[in-house]
Amino acid sequence: MREKINNYYEKVVASLRDAYYRIGVVDLKNNQIVNVKMDKKELEQEEAAAQEQYDSVIEFCAHHYVHPVDRIKFLQLSDRNYLLNAFRDNREEISFTYQRLVDGVYKWVKTIIVPAEDEEGDHCMVYQKYRCSEGKRKSAE
Repeated sequence: MREKINNYYEKVVASLRDAYYRIGVVDLKNNQIVNVKMDKKELEQEEAAAQEQYDSVIEFCAHHYVHPVDRIKFLQLSDRNYLLNAFRDNREEISFTYQRLVDGVYKWVKTIIVPAEDEEGDHCMVYQKYRCSEGKRKSAE
């Protein structure tokens, strides 16, 4: 049975990797980010600039990839303190759409941030998923 579950888990993870442009796991309490999937060139640039510090990665992305019109919203909704407070108040997810450079072209991207508990039961871990999105801009949900 355990082997069956592991095989299913691997299929689910593979399907998520194909469905999203970028996936990351963030420890909000300790300001750490681990990228599960992302563009190799972007990864190299981010690692050189931010060294896996979440706040630095968000700042770097805002100024290098996010369209200037959407930059303030991106920074506000990605802020560690904002996320910690939102998820302590039992918010189920935060999602927002903005323009981001993808392969050198601004595209609409939807970011979904979902809480997860750490070992102590705090909602200080989050999973971020980025997906290219068609259509018009949506406000934060």
